[in-house]
Amino acid sequence: MSAYVFLAVLAVIAVPALGVDPEDPFDTLCAEGSKWHFFMDKLTWNASRDFCISNGWQLAILDAKPKDKAVRQHILKGNIALKAAPGNGYWMGCEDQGCEGHFHWLEGNPLERDGYSNWYQDPRGIYNQPNDNHQLDATGQDCCQMWKEPRKKPVFAWDDDYCWKKKGFICEETGIDECLTNITED
Repeated sequence: MSAYVFLAVLAVIAVPALGVDPEDPFDTLCAEGSKWHFFMDKLTWNASRDFCISNGWQLAILDAKPKDKAVRQHILKGNIALKAAPGNGYWMGCEDQGCEGHFHWLEGNPLERDGYSNWYQDPRGIYNQPNDNHQLDATGQDCCQMWKEPRKKPVFAWDDDYCWKKKGFICEETGIDECLTNITED
């Protein structure tokens, strides 16, 4: 059995033991043809990805401005607890674990393909993202999150973080016709 198949089988077996109930997300949003499931349970990026997959979903793919904006607005204007962001952010479905600096969405498309990104840009220029910080781990930061930054008035732009950190996450259920809405552009 290949290592990939073994890990996929292990993920499906192990995910229910995480204690996260797929029938009880903290909140949901129906927009842009997808249903977004917001979970406050703190998991690593890999565990979050595996949880979403085991339920027939994917970690949120925010590859277009209307999708990203709908999710950000829901966090910022929805239930106040969402804004608290467990683990200081929400995992989303992009990473650069295979090739540093070349982020791709989990369905395989490179982040740069459609020309849209929403990386956090610090007004002071100190914490511009992605930065692949190696301060806590020699492998650096390789997994994407919607980051609660700046802390006093967060915008939930994107950030690369250590994949082993535990935080909330957003699963996306795609192809939901009743979720076809138009979110107005900025």
